[in-house]
Amino acid sequence: EESVRVGKWVRDVCMFCLYLLVCTLAVLLGNEKNMARSVNKFWVNFFSNRSSTVRDLDGLQLFMNEVIAGELMKTSFLYNRYGQQNSSYGVLFGNSLIGNASLRQVRVKSDACGSVHGALDNDGILAGTECYPSWTLGTEDAVYSKSKAQKPLQPKSFHAFTSAASTGSPSYVGSFGTYPGGGFVASFAVQDTSRILQEVAGAQWVDPKTRALFFEMFMYSANDDLFLFSQVCFEFPAGGFVLPSSTVYTYDINRYKASSMKSNLEYFFFFLSLLYILKEFAAFRRQNIWRYLHFDWPTLELTLVLLVIISAGLRVYHSYMLSKITSSSAMTVLSVQQAVRGAAVASANLDAAFGVIAFLLWTKSLRYIMLTRSTRRLMTAIYFNVRKMLSFAMIATLLIYACSLTAFMLFGANLDQFQSINRSGSTIIQSIFGNKIFAVLVHETGSGGFLYYFGTIAAIRVFVYSILVAIGIDSYRKAVQGEQTAKKPLLELIRGELARRHREYMTRGFKEEEEASGLRTINRRASSNAQRKESGAPREARWKPWGLDDKDGSNEHL
Repeated sequence: EESVRVGKWVRDVCMFCLYLLVCTLAVLLGNEKNMARSVNKFWVNFFSNRSSTVRDLDGLQLFMNEVIAGELMKTSFLYNRYGQQNSSYGVLFGNSLIGNASLRQVRVKSDACGSVHGALDNDGILAGTECYPSWTLGTEDAVYSKSKAQKPLQPKSFHAFTSAASTGSPSYVGSFGTYPGGGFVASFAVQDTSRILQEVAGAQWVDPKTRALFFEMFMYSANDDLFLFSQVCFEFPAGGFVLPSSTVYTYDINRYKASSMKSNLEYFFFFLSLLYILKEFAAFRRQNIWRYLHFDWPTLELTLVLLVIISAGLRVYHSYMLSKITSSSAMTVLSVQQAVRGAAVASANLDAAFGVIAFLLWTKSLRYIMLTRSTRRLMTAIYFNVRKMLSFAMIATLLIYACSLTAFMLFGANLDQFQSINRSGSTIIQSIFGNKIFAVLVHETGSGGFLYYFGTIAAIRVFVYSILVAIGIDSYRKAVQGEQTAKKPLLELIRGELARRHREYMTRGFKEEEEASGLRTINRRASSNAQRKESGAPREARWKPWGLDDKDGSNEHL
């Protein structure tokens, strides 16, 4: 259409700006994460500093006695903010222990040794014992046994296998593998800590079959309204040493506090989203599925609608999980953990959904600034750029993956940057866009690294930059060509519509003025003729075109 409804366009722009403002405020006014990050950082440093000295079983036993029994498990409230033990106060304004703390280990099955071990055994160099492989998911043992399948003479509760569904623990990504949430669990309350740890040590619970040992606690900070789940991991590779690490999960389940301006802002956002969905549904009813068959602004509208629906579902799920935590019904520690994790995951996903919605809305705002030919030309060029970049990305991915395989096989044993295929791909991508890897390759691998750099990384860099420049030139050329057959830009349509309305207004005003002037002339002449008639003088004659006078030519009708 070569015209535009200016009033409707202004209303649409104002409504969109309000929607964009509310969504942006909903993202910016979310709960501050500074306290959650501070608490998380404190506990990570706490466990890292105390577990970093553990290198063998003796160091592990020292950690259990001094850190677990001697520091953490003195009271159900762990520490006050001054580092002193106190029965009524905790770290950072009170972190109380929920349920029991636990030690959980993951074990592997025994396996036959390799042919080299057998040959050395026959030569008398090694003793003929069974071997315990490195950790993989297929080697996990669900039955506790010592060497040669010997069962404990007096089995305890920590000799029984517990599944991940029963422990509620998440999987842990370590340096030597990903460990499941199940295993053999030694759970203990505060008052039973010393006794359980002595039983674990006396039974030699940790042995060469152990591949990972976890110390886990679930805590709550009432003043900060934060839940924490800590995992201190001690990995036992097949080589026999111990590698400690730790992870702390901080769960902030209240994204918005109840009955606050932030919460009301979120509800207002969903109300505006409902109006937005109804408007999009009306457009869908007019155009049917053809509206979304082309990658254009309607595709973005549909994506926004789907994300809003997902966000509403996450909000309902979050409220449901929060109601389970705050309900008066009796709940087990496991159910509390599951509800807290569910609410925290829903809150995190809701944050992510809000972020994507805000990104798409700000992207859609480009539609409202495409008023002139220059801005529309640039936006069209960007659109073509994005389409071509997606096609080029598939080709570049294949090339980078091939180079990653080569680098992994050549330099994986010597350089940390190429220890895996994923690390190799990440290193190559970083080096393409500026990260300096040339000096490291040449220093560590010599001429082989020199040849690899110029044969692959440098060549890919030149190829990528050349393609990017070519794509930009071609996209702008297409945008200029398409401008010749495109409709008028929005600003020209608005100017044309306003000019048309101005002409109509001025024309209508001129006609009204002309009609009013003619009416005044007729009234003046009628008044003059009436005066002449009263005085007996002849009436004023009015000229008429030829052929319109009276038959006798006297203009008597006037």
